[in-house]
Amino acid sequence: MTVVAPARPALASTTHPLQSCGAWAVAVLAGRSDPGDVTPEDLDTVAAALVDDIVERAKLLADRTVPDPARGQQHPHRAGGRATRPYPDHRHP
Repeated sequence: MTVVAPARPALASTTHPLQSCGAWAVAVLAGRSDPGDVTPEDLDTVAAALVDDIVERAKLLADRTVPDPARGQQHPHRAGGRATRPYPDHRHP
């Protein structure tokens, strides 16, 4: 008699807070109610969406059309409710 072990889920949440947070974030992005419900296809879809978002953000930063905290640029709401200069020219000395 051959016994077949049940398939392991593509994603599982553990007791480690960072891993658990990541697993639940992937589940939410995949539209699943639990990390154990995430499929390999969901992982591919979420990974592709994250890469697309990261590349889009990098392109915007390269064009300097959005504030870049690494260069000291801030959103107007982060600077006491008003910007002192427009984003592209707002740089630390």
